Amino acid sequence: MNPAPGRTAERPRISILIWHYRGSGAAVDGCSQFALAGRRFQVCPHETKGVDAVFPDDDLKAMAWPHIRMAGMKGYNGVPILS
Repeated sequence: MNPAPGRTAERPRISILIWHYRGSGAAVDGCSQFALAGRRFQVCPHETKGVDAVFPDDDLKAMAWPHIRMAGMKGYNGVPILS
């Protein structure tokens, strides 16, 4: 298979998963399905609707995503980036 124009065969692919959910518990449930399937994604769920301190980052780090950046607000928005 030939690489796309401008790409070389040696470049790794990055898979990014973005989805809309409501609440931090849904992040753990959704991510655990991908971790169990052995799929590795950069994950960007949104609408955490909580502050950074209540986001379950320890659970997600234990699954497959050791690097997490979070920007949350109580009752509004909230976007973590997991890699």
